Amino acid sequence: MDTLRTSLAAALRQMPPTAAEPAALLAWGLVAGPHLAAHAAAEELDGGILRLHVPEAAWRREIEAFRPELLRQLAAVLGPDRVVGLSFAPPRATQPSVAAAAGNSEQKPRLCK
Repeated sequence: MDTLRTSLAAALRQMPPTAAEPAALLAWGLVAGPHLAAHAAAEELDGGILRLHVPEAAWRREIEAFRPELLRQLAAVLGPDRVVGLSFAPPRATQPSVAAAAGNSEQKPRLCK
C-alpha cells in the first residue's frame, strides 16, 4: 500500500497548476484515509483553501484538532502551497442519519488509517 500511496503522491505532485482542484480532491482521500473520508468529503479548492463537507459537529472538531497534521500531509502529497488551509462548507439540509433514527446521534469519531 505504501508503494501505491507513494506513486499516487508523485503523480499528483506532477499535475499542472490548472489541475490543482482535482489533485487536491484526490489527495484528500489519500491523506484522510477511508474512515475519515467517509465523514468528510472534499468539495472544492479555492485560493488554496480546501473546502470540506462535514455534516457532523464531532467530525469537524476532530478535523480541527488534526488540522496542522492534515495540512502537512497534504503538502507532502501535493507539494508546498497547493493546499494552505481547510474550511467547512455550510451544512446542507439532510434527512436524519440511521444512527440518529436509532437514538445514537452522537458517535465519537475515530481517526484511523
